[in-house]
Amino acid sequence: MEFYLSVLNDKVRLSHENEAIGIIICKAKDRTIVEYSIRSYCRAQKRLKKN
Repeated sequence: MEFYLSVLNDKVRLSHENEAIGIIICKAKDRTIVEYSIRSYCRAQKRLKKN
């Protein structure tokens, strides 16, 4: 999903729009996977803010 979001943000997103986020809806809740996904996203955001 990270690849698709990167392409969407770089090639499709307009300058006045916020960055795209990915949401995966699952029938069974797996909190561990959700938490890791959120942590990865937050780390990426921190790196972007430093630059």
